[in-house]
Amino acid sequence: MKLPATLMIACVVLYAGPTARAEEALAQSKDEFSGTQGQNNWYYGYYDGSGDGKGDGNVPLGRYTHNDFKPMQYKATQWGYEWAGPVQYLNVTAGGMHPGVLAGRPA
Repeated sequence: MKLPATLMIACVVLYAGPTARAEEALAQSKDEFSGTQGQNNWYYGYYDGSGDGKGDGNVPLGRYTHNDFKPMQYKATQWGYEWAGPVQYLNVTAGGMHPGVLAGRPA
């Protein structure tokens, strides 16, 4: 018996492998926060909002490419350590983050 194409696609999806449950954490940004770029595969940075998408042609492709990503600097403040961008307020800490404006665009 020949199965309809839609049923075959449904079977592939059913056997695609396990998926994350709604209550399963995929990442722990607070627990994995560090002062080292790339530790635990976390990179701290920002996109300057230009959306030029003029990367080198490698993935990721699209409006914002990996070439548009700018790494932040890790520095001490009066409140502790943070990853800081080039403008006031743009930062990432273990407990949260704050956006900023760069050249009139969100960053």
